[in-house]
Amino acid sequence: MNTNPTEAGECYPWGRGGGKELRLIDNRLTASQTEFMTVALAKDVADFVRKQVNTGGCENPGQFVNDLLRSFRDQQNQRLAITPELEAWLLEAADKPSTPLTRADFKGIRKRVRARARRQRP
Repeated sequence: MNTNPTEAGECYPWGRGGGKELRLIDNRLTASQTEFMTVALAKDVADFVRKQVNTGGCENPGQFVNDLLRSFRDQQNQRLAITPELEAWLLEAADKPSTPLTRADFKGIRKRVRARARRQRP
């Protein structure tokens, strides 16, 4: 891990392997609010972060990553909103008779889940 301070967002050669390290420093934070973490980014992701900084989407890579992760955290912490549509759907489903799941039902569920997982792989 390279601990030399650099300009926010500056890329510089990293000691091993001659790769590039993208320093992610959010200059809106004080020293007591920061913790340094080394994260390996895929080249296409690092290029995307650099493009966001270069086009003015944020001041530096650290700010972009912090904002992105905060947004993701907030989304994960958000409770499911009970909309009138969802409530109507749940009430309608509750009024329908239920039947026990069969082996064929579970086989179909596994088949759909596996197909979805295959589609989501890069």
